[in-house]
Amino acid sequence: LLERNVDVFVILPKDADSLSDSIAKIKSKGIPVISYDRLIFNADVDLYLTIDSQKVGEFMAGGLLSRSTGTRWFEILGSEDDYNMTLIENGIANTLKNTPITIAHKFYTSGWNYDLSYQEMARLISEKNIPDAVICGNDAIASSVIQAISRYYNDSHILVCGQDADIAACQAIVQDKQVFTIFKPINALAELTAEFAVYLARGEDISNKGYTIKPINNGAGNIPAIWLEPVLVD
Repeated sequence: LLERNVDVFVILPKDADSLSDSIAKIKSKGIPVISYDRLIFNADVDLYLTIDSQKVGEFMAGGLLSRSTGTRWFEILGSEDDYNMTLIENGIANTLKNTPITIAHKFYTSGWNYDLSYQEMARLISEKNIPDAVICGNDAIASSVIQAISRYYNDSHILVCGQDADIAACQAIVQDKQVFTIFKPINALAELTAEFAVYLARGEDISNKGYTIKPINNGAGNIPAIWLEPVLVD
């Protein structure tokens, strides 16, 4: 793409720490770069566009606080190298400050391998390690946790939440298997990214386009960022 002299790069990083050299080559040609959905670290990025993952974590913890009568919770999260998980954890921790809630167990699902989240929940239940609620890294992890609960415990008092508002999760909510999910407006994010890609390709000032820009430090400096709002769905 660099050799074809494209006008702007939109990058969704898998390994957010490995792109510094590539982006330096891109920027040496004066081509702007948008970090899409996940933050690229240690690189001169022109704009970060994402859903507000810290707010996702706040909604998860706040939603369970208003619904759970128990104080012993688990976190079965996604891959530890996904920075969005860090932001979600920050949101959860901020919301649970000065509350009686205890996070009794935390597990990261390596590579988003849902077999691992299922096995972990099954192991915990087999050891009689039973939570009052489980915050899951996404709806697919929530589904694997619900499967393990259904198979090995079969007690509906454990509240499970996730994020993404995928079809299976919405059906699980209707069936009272999952308590809620967090909807992230991915279509709006994609459309907004396309819009700002055009602005950057034209060399326009992006600070006056009607969106609040709240910078984030990615190790190379403060990166302009636009954060879209998630929505709790029950």
